[in-house]
Amino acid sequence: MRIATFSCIVGLILCAGSPARAEEPVTVLGLPLGGKFKMPIRQCEIRELGKDVRSLCWVDRPYVTGGVRLGSISVPGADTRPKWAAFASFDAHVEKDGTLSKLGVQTFSDGAFDEIVSSISSRFGKPSDFSTGPTTKGATWNRQDIHIRMYCGYRGCQVEFQSPAYYAQLQRELAARKAKDAARAISP
Repeated sequence: MRIATFSCIVGLILCAGSPARAEEPVTVLGLPLGGKFKMPIRQCEIRELGKDVRSLCWVDRPYVTGGVRLGSISVPGADTRPKWAAFASFDAHVEKDGTLSKLGVQTFSDGAFDEIVSSISSRFGKPSDFSTGPTTKGATWNRQDIHIRMYCGYRGCQVEFQSPAYYAQLQRELAARKAKDAARAISP
């Protein structure tokens, strides 16, 4: 009896002390959101711009801040993407260690809202929220494995796919900003 109890206690301690499993990346439009790229993203060659590239590349030099790279990317496989994303432009937020933490997709058709919602919903379920304004529409999907924000206006639609780590950092920054703003003077 003592041995069985001791084994159970040791097992609980080992399980509680083990590090949490890293979030599994979610493949979005062929890219590992929340995962690391196998190779660094290369710079596009001039002759590749405006064409379907064979491998992922930065359209221009990415903006680098604290080792994080932000910028426009050219994504291969236009024929394999949904119609709404086939001719879109893309931007990426790549962490120091090569992890893709955010993927932005900019479409150029303002009438694609329902098509995009249907496309994303077919994989990630119904949106958790909708918003509409006089000239804009939006939708969000908040899931444990991915956060998606989408809004459409007269210039097209912007869709952001965010990893859980990126979303958590964004929420911490928003909470810190709210706390700082609460302490501000009301009048000049």
